[in-house]
Amino acid sequence: MAPQRPSASPDLSPTPTGPADPVSGLLALLAGAPEMDLARGLGPRLVPGTRLGRFVIDHELGRGRSGLVYAALDLEREKLVALKMLAPGPSGAPRGAVWAKREAADFRLLDHPNIVALKGVGTCHSGAYLVFELLRGRTLRLRLEDGPLELGGALRIAADVGKALAHAHAVGVVHRGLTAAKVFVCDDGAVKVLDFSPGRRLPSNPEIGSGPEVSPEQQAGWPGDERSDLYALTVLLQQMLTATTGAGRAAHPNGVALPRRLRRLLAAGLAPDPAQRPHSAAEWLDELTAVRTGLAGHWPWRGLFSGVI
Repeated sequence: MAPQRPSASPDLSPTPTGPADPVSGLLALLAGAPEMDLARGLGPRLVPGTRLGRFVIDHELGRGRSGLVYAALDLEREKLVALKMLAPGPSGAPRGAVWAKREAADFRLLDHPNIVALKGVGTCHSGAYLVFELLRGRTLRLRLEDGPLELGGALRIAADVGKALAHAHAVGVVHRGLTAAKVFVCDDGAVKVLDFSPGRRLPSNPEIGSGPEVSPEQQAGWPGDERSDLYALTVLLQQMLTATTGAGRAAHPNGVALPRRLRRLLAAGLAPDPAQRPHSAAEWLDELTAVRTGLAGHWPWRGLFSGVI
């Protein structure tokens, strides 16, 4: 059954989407679109029924430093999507058509099953917006509120996040902001990494948070690189095993000692010196795969692979 269409208010002069490839068609239109002055904020929130081209706002999903996210109905495809209105950058500079064009170009490179898919980009009276697939499930951060994951589930999610990072790094994109809130565990078990951004690709004006996932070099003011993402990934694995944000522990809360090779991977990934960490996501994944293979072949551990979330 197709989603029920909300009553649409008058069109607010957005950039229209292309008929064949939404991203390709919009890139050409965005190149000539005027920059929107978002330095004073996003302006009034979009109310249900507001229409942006073929998208009609249904309800607000959430908000953060990078903008507001709404569920919206795609009138052409008759399905709900996630529409993100972009906030100004950390320096207050506007994020308009050029910014959205660069964001969309990066997401075209980030075509991977473990990275949330971009469906389109556009501009309207409130500035630039991005359109993503609408995910069903919950973030890893919310999942951790229920306690630690079983070992097999934690390793599987870590592997999927590692695959997303390996793909992004291979095309020159570094996340630099990976947290449990940026990992989404779908109802069907799929794992998606959120919030890759070209604004964190370059060493200028990095958006640095303050959580335990932030690497020591980023805390010291360096923008970080692929090894900073690996530090954050290792912290996420540790959090899944312990449901805490403290220092690395050698045992799962159920009293089972973690395998030595896994403890070595945790220690290496959390090394204060980036040079002492695995050199790439592929190397980190190789070690994790070896751990998973070893556990699968050792009968006392087989029961730990039954649950994921």
